[in-house]
Amino acid sequence: MLISVLINNYNYGHFLIEAVNSVLSQTYTEWELIIVDDGSTDNSRSIIAALTEQDPRISAIIQENGGQASAFNAGVKNATGEVITFLDSDDLYQPDYLQKIHEVYSARPECDFLYTGLEKFGVEEEVVYPFSMTELTDLGFSNMLVLARDISLGEPTSAMSIRAKAAHQIFPLPFISDWKICADNALCLASSLALHRKFCLPEPLMKYRIHGKNHYAGVQQSSDRIYKDRMIRERLKAEYYERFKYGSKPPIGRTWADQFINEAATGNKPPILLKRYAGVFNDPKISLKQPDLGLFKRWKYKNKIKALIEK
Repeated sequence: MLISVLINNYNYGHFLIEAVNSVLSQTYTEWELIIVDDGSTDNSRSIIAALTEQDPRISAIIQENGGQASAFNAGVKNATGEVITFLDSDDLYQPDYLQKIHEVYSARPECDFLYTGLEKFGVEEEVVYPFSMTELTDLGFSNMLVLARDISLGEPTSAMSIRAKAAHQIFPLPFISDWKICADNALCLASSLALHRKFCLPEPLMKYRIHGKNHYAGVQQSSDRIYKDRMIRERLKAEYYERFKYGSKPPIGRTWADQFINEAATGNKPPILLKRYAGVFNDPKISLKQPDLGLFKRWKYKNKIKALIEK
């Protein structure tokens, strides 16, 4: 199985060699590395030229600055592997990252999208195990979770991978000017809305560098920024609603609630995630959209999710 590793880079020449070395050090060797330089003005391009001479598995795409989504699109278009992974140029893979994800994709043909745990390093240090999981977990489908609660399953760029056939359903990402940064969020949203079956391998198989110049999710944002980000997400969701024939709004009433419960039961979702499903029936905004769901019916649906949690 050939794995395509896509590195997106913009003015991170001082980190790039370390990122590439983390790929060269992989115990799994059947890979290609595509470095997409997104209009860097530092010494990145000379570094990339030297790297492509170092190993025939390394190639480069040099483009004008278009942002992270644009770089993703260029990389996916040129990838030839069965599985595509993403690596920010300031992050690192653990040596067994590709081997571990290869094992999952080989053993679980139903897995469309896989993300792993991570280890933060730099100005902040922490090991992150998604949803406190301890083993490979089938998270099932999650499109209704996006529609109802605007929650998409995934981790930062360098922890995510996708089967090529699934990637081609959602790429190229639209509205690239909206996603010059944080395009990993667009990838998570689109994958859920495409009904990709997601898995999580919670081992911290990538190192997520926290430094002064990256757009770190833990940074506090203004209310204006939060509102703008929400509108950007809604625009992207509307595009994929239409592409995958959802229409402009999620289905309503008991049909909607039944679909939500059925999705919660797919895979083996951990209790923390199932509680997010249960929360939708307490959401006053949802109650306005679903006038036929009275208190008793809501209680019944919440009990169904409670049964899944206790299973």
